[in-house]
Amino acid sequence: MVDCISSIGKKWKQRVDAVLVFVLLALSACAGCIQQKEGAETAVALEDYFRGDFTVTGEPALNQEVEVTFSVNPITESLKTKIRIHLPEGIELTQGDLSWEGDLKEDEVVQIKITVRPIREGQWEIWSYVEGLLDGQADKSLTYYLYLLTSADSGQVSRTPFYADYPYGEMMNEMVVGLVLKSVSAPNVGDDVVLTFAVISSKDIPNIKAVIILPEEFILLDGPLEWTGDLKKAQEETFQITIKPTEIGRFKILGILTYDTEEYRFAYHIFVY
Repeated sequence: MVDCISSIGKKWKQRVDAVLVFVLLALSACAGCIQQKEGAETAVALEDYFRGDFTVTGEPALNQEVEVTFSVNPITESLKTKIRIHLPEGIELTQGDLSWEGDLKEDEVVQIKITVRPIREGQWEIWSYVEGLLDGQADKSLTYYLYLLTSADSGQVSRTPFYADYPYGEMMNEMVVGLVLKSVSAPNVGDDVVLTFAVISSKDIPNIKAVIILPEEFILLDGPLEWTGDLKKAQEETFQITIKPTEIGRFKILGILTYDTEEYRFAYHIFVY
């Protein structure tokens, strides 16, 4: 899975979230959102190989502590089960452990209970990754998501994003060049992963430069981290790199496009299992 964030030129400070840049989605405002009251609990559930849910006690307003509990049980025996909860930069862990490992019997429930505090306003995504050997043979995994919407005097939780800001209208017209990471499946640690980037333009532009910046957890095995060239209107040029992730988690690859005096920044979040 890949998430992309772009910053639209030097004139634009607004961040844009997208699965792939230039992809527009229509999300209903506050679809699935739940207003949290102090002491209230709300379960956010999914079900497949594992049955898991998040429960939040409290209202995640700015600098207010809330209790987050992740519960999960397998549909059958799960050996070498691993659970990891990942917190975004705007959420601070104040108590508890973010991981658990062990064997689970069929329908045996395990809980991870943590206390967190939102330290910045905005929408924040908490996710939990669960994997295990079901019946001792099949390696299965699932990822569960929880969204917090934090402001100075209130907070909400939801099973789906509260909002997604995408380029539109005049903002889209300003975005004359793009750096797209072609769709890539979520890799495992140690996999050799080929990433294909496409540079595209909505008009004739000479001397475009694209630079890719990898996180320290990724090893570059092959390919260039820079591309320079001229593009005609609607033309697309691609370049590839091969990387090897060394750790489990959600990591950000940065992309920078420059031409003339303009600069466009992009960020691609890749899940590694």
